[in-house]
Amino acid sequence: MAVKKTALTTLAHFKTRNGMTTGEDDQLIEQIIDAVSDWIESQTNRKFKRREYNGGSTTHPATGVTDEDYIYFNGYTKDKGGDTVRDEAGYGLFYLPAWPVAVNDDEVTFVLASLSNRGSSVTGGEEWNVDTLVEWDDYIVDRENGVLRHLGGTFEPGFRNYRITMAAGFLEGDTHPFVPADLEQLCLRLASERYDDKSNLQSEKIGTWSRTFDTSREDPFIAQTLQRYSRIVI
Repeated sequence: MAVKKTALTTLAHFKTRNGMTTGEDDQLIEQIIDAVSDWIESQTNRKFKRREYNGGSTTHPATGVTDEDYIYFNGYTKDKGGDTVRDEAGYGLFYLPAWPVAVNDDEVTFVLASLSNRGSSVTGGEEWNVDTLVEWDDYIVDRENGVLRHLGGTFEPGFRNYRITMAAGFLEGDTHPFVPADLEQLCLRLASERYDDKSNLQSEKIGTWSRTFDTSREDPFIAQTLQRYSRIVI
């Protein structure tokens, strides 16, 4: 067994941090790392490690994280039950669910496609136009912060009117875990606390430790790190 590709630290880093040299409890530690990583992502509502959103079924060449579906969104604003907002200048904004967004290199290029046809006679039920909207002419992408801005005003309202192809998430360094140091330290700290308290958690399942994790938010370092990697949109 090994930690999941989406884990925010590694077994080796955990053992180094805690001065461990034997293989004792390796499986338990890996389960704890996975559970803590999942908890951090759930608290920030964000997926951290680089992956491709392309509807594919392969894995990212560096992180090994499995591809995910395209990002779909409609053009309605949030006050009308949609998923976009309007900025002070009247431009439509869509906050991407993962960021930072990759620029190019060997990864998927960012493409904003508009729905051109939908119906039972269409292969797959939908057809997409990838040429109508051009980056820098029709829209811009704040890749660092994961914000898509429509330069022609608000987005066209409708159901699943837009589809995004992209690669997004952290890809720092050449080896796992590929995430910023403070994010990995948060995972290591929480995982170490859970491991040290393992005698009191023998009767609990790994995936049900939310009660224990929640008390950790009272710690300033943990609370501030979670806040740093979260996004609040009103």
